[in-house]
Amino acid sequence: MEKKLEQRLNGLRQEYNAGQKMLADLEAQKADLQQTLLRISGAIQVLEELLATEAPLEYVHQKCGHKTRATLTCSECGEPLRPEEVKPRLGPALRKLVAESGAAGEPHPDIPPLLRGTPSRP
Repeated sequence: MEKKLEQRLNGLRQEYNAGQKMLADLEAQKADLQQTLLRISGAIQVLEELLATEAPLEYVHQKCGHKTRATLTCSECGEPLRPEEVKPRLGPALRKLVAESGAAGEPHPDIPPLLRGTPSRP
């Protein structure tokens, strides 16, 4: 019975570690995608401004009826986001990986090079 419990515990630990790695990978992908979306948003804004004099389409906000343009804004302060004003930082899962591998003095191999360095505090 004890051997079966130990086997189950080992299996659960492996699943947990695999899940943590998957979560870290997804957070890295999310950071990359957010940067890409910010760049695209900036390009859209520049092109919209170039076409503003004779824009082929106008976007109208259904609730207020006013002409508008799509923008990315900060979820906390509401300010418009510009790519050069936004940078990724280590999230909880990656900070945990850094803490776990910190004693070795080497960056954890699962942390993308873009995010390596001193983890930011939340």
